[in-house]
Order: sequence, then structure tokens, then C-alpha cells
Amino acid sequence: MKKYALTYKGEVMRKTFLAAFFLITSFVMSTSATSGTMLHLKTDLGGVDIELFDTLAPETVANFLNYVNAGDYDGTFIHRSDPGFVLQMGGYIFDPAQGDFFAEGTSHIPEDPPVMNEFGMSNVRGTIAMAKLGGDPNSATSEFFFNLADNSENLDNQNGGFTVFAQVISGLDVIDAIAGEQRCSSYFIDTDDGQCDGIIPFDNTPLLDMIALPTEFLNAVAPQNLVKIISIGIDNDGDSVIDRVEDDGPNGGDGNSDGIADSAQSHVASLPDIRNSYITVEANPLQVLGSLGFDEGTDYLSQADPLSSLNGLNFVYGFLSLDVTNVGVGGNADIKIILPKGESAVKFFKFGPTLDNLVDHLYEFTFDGETGAEFSGNEVILHFVDGKRGDSDLMANGVIADPGTPALRAKNSGSGGGGGGCSLSMEGGHIGQAGAWWFLLGMACLYGGWRRYQKIFLCMVGLHFRDSPVS
Repeated sequence: MKKYALTYKGEVMRKTFLAAFFLITSFVMSTSATSGTMLHLKTDLGGVDIELFDTLAPETVANFLNYVNAGDYDGTFIHRSDPGFVLQMGGYIFDPAQGDFFAEGTSHIPEDPPVMNEFGMSNVRGTIAMAKLGGDPNSATSEFFFNLADNSENLDNQNGGFTVFAQVISGLDVIDAIAGEQRCSSYFIDTDDGQCDGIIPFDNTPLLDMIALPTEFLNAVAPQNLVKIISIGIDNDGDSVIDRVEDDGPNGGDGNSDGIADSAQSHVASLPDIRNSYITVEANPLQVLGSLGFDEGTDYLSQADPLSSLNGLNFVYGFLSLDVTNVGVGGNADIKIILPKGESAVKFFKFGPTLDNLVDHLYEFTFDGETGAEFSGNEVILHFVDGKRGDSDLMANGVIADPGTPALRAKNSGSGGGGGGCSLSMEGGHIGQAGAWWFLLGMACLYGGWRRYQKIFLCMVGLHFRDSPVS
């Protein structure tokens, strides 16, 4: 669909009025920060905390929350990256079981009826606005974008003005990092034959860790190559775990059994590990948890010091990252990790620098009387001192930064919910490089026929593309 760039031809008084309006509203925003609904957006590259403008764009916020609360955005991928302009998402999902990324494997999520335009806030850096069809101000449905720069002169005056409905509170560095990734068109030099080129919006889709191949081969896109929205939802307690995830946790959402929902406490969080089994994390009531999340941590395991320390262990949970604030400069923090019932850890490993080795490495976090891990049943108690061993930034700044993982004995693998994660062996189950080449060479045999009819086929399978803001 053609994009339309509309030129602003307002009179001098209108410009003056708008300038004054944006100045006043910007002041109101700065004096009433975090007054709107708070969301946490988790991506493959990190988390972003968002404040919605409930009163300034109520219909747009309500429309957006309908998608959020239904989980419609979870699993979608970021499909457009224009560095220095916008990062757009909220539209497409890829299911390789349904076909190729450029064909029937990719589809648009179901859309609710369009929402009326509520332009009012200016499209400055760090704000979030709705995408819409060119020439139709009232056509916004599910897609939205982050303003990577001050786009007010352009987007405030285009297509009725793009409705800003939220702003980034923290994590703008994550948005910038995603925008800095290579885009789909970068992997296809031949613009006449490239799979991405000319197919909006996939030419600007950010891709991760693609295999560099000659352009005559079909370069398959896999789910792990996409930057996805893992989850997005309301996070009232600000611990970076969305409320509906915590509410689905142990004991009806009360993982530490204190009689208060975890989603209502900023020092307690329950979240699924890489097996989708829940782990509960608890700090001191006066402290605040943040940046929580699990990942596979395969790279961490390869950097163990010494490597022999991993013998006979399974790392079934993945690696837990978290921050603890309100510790006080040089202060203490004792973090309780509650594992699923029937499981007990025997060791805890941390990843990061230590005073005797400033290079990031994996090391056993044994208790030395001041810092380290202690074990009791299905609980692990982590003792930290701000700026000392275990605090991964090694700075006395009132914040504990902790990526690490409990370890089970290998005999627990595959029993009692203790299996299915990473073990010391990391070679099995992965296609080798030679196998990947043969796979891609085989797909190339069908290359010519597919390329000839790809655009017609995309229309036949029902993909439709929503116009975005024009740079």
C-alpha cells in the first residue's frame, strides 16, 4: 500500500498555539511522571518499562490494553526498524510450522475495530504512538512504534498527527539496541532478487545472528533470528514481571505464602524459568526487585572458572537476572529464591567479574561468612554486600546486580520436574554447520520458482501491510 506524506500548511497562529500547547503538556508530564498505568515490555534483547497516558489519550490506551490483556502481542516480532526515526511492532507473528517466514508462516494478528485519532502529545524521543493507514487518521488498530528521535516536526503534522499514548520510563537503551541490529535487507545485496527488498515491512525487519551466505542461496529466517515481544502487560509493583504472570504463580499468586499477592509487592516476584516452572524471588520488604528474567545462559556455562566445577550438575532453571535497589551504599541484601516443591539445589553459580578476576566468568558462589549462597530444602539464600563479591557491577552504589543460577545434581535430570534444562553437555540436539549448508542448498533448488511468484503469493495468503509514519 502506498505511503502518503502530508505537508503541514498551518498558519502562524496555529503553529504558535501548538508550540505553547506542547510546552505546557510537556511540563505537566514532567511533574506527574508515573501517574498512568505502568506496563513492562519484555523482548529478546531486554525489558522496557512504559507509562500509559490514560487521561490524555483514553480511547487509544483502552484499545491498546485490549490487545495487551488478551496476550495478543506476546510472541509477535518487531517488524520495522528505521534507525534515527522509529521502531515499529505489534502486528506480525511467525510460526515456522505454518511455512516460510516470507510466505504463509507469517501472519498479522487479529485486529479490533480502528480507534479514533486522539492526537495531542508531541512525537518526541522516547514516546510511543499508534501506526495507521496513509490518508486515514482514524485507522489505528494494533501496530505501534517507539520514536527513536524527536519526530515532532514531521509526525505531529502528518495524517492528522500520530497519536502518542505512552512514554518510556526505563529501557530506552534496549529500544536503541534493537534499532542498531542489522535489518533484513542488509542480508540481501541483490535488490532485484532479495527476499526482503520490496516487501513491506520485512525489508526493515531487524534480524539477529543470520548466517552470511552468497545472495544466490535462499537465506532462511528462523524464530531465533527475530526480535520478539516475549510478553507485555501491566506491572503495578514495578518489579519487571507483569501482574498476570505473577498471578498465575504458586499458591494462587502468593509464591512466598505471606498472604499478599506477589503482584502487589515490589520486593517479591514469581516468574517462570526456562522450563515454565515457577521460581519465587524475595528481598527485604524495604528493598525493590527489578530487571528479573530467565535465559538459557549457554554462553555463561562455557566460561566457567574452573570448568571442572560443573561436573555432575544440571542447570535446569536457566540463568536468573535481577537487580535489587534501595540497598544503601555498601549495604547488605539477602535474597531468598524459592524453587518448586521437591527440588533442592546443591550449588549456586554467579556470572560476572570478581575482585581477583575482572573478566566476566562463571564462578561458584560459596558462602564465605559474608557473601555467598546457603541452601535449605527448596530454598536458596543469597547473601550480598553492595560492591563486593557477587555484586556484578562491583560498585558500592546502592544497587545489587545479579545474574546467576542454582544447580542441581545430574541425577535429578528428567525426574520430579528437575530435568529438561541445560546440562554440562552442550553439543547434542543442534544441527551442525555442514548440515545447515546442505539444508540451505536444498532449499535453493526451489529458489527461482518461489521468487517469481512471491508477491502474488503473499497477497493470496492474506498478509496485509499497515502504513507507518513516513520519515
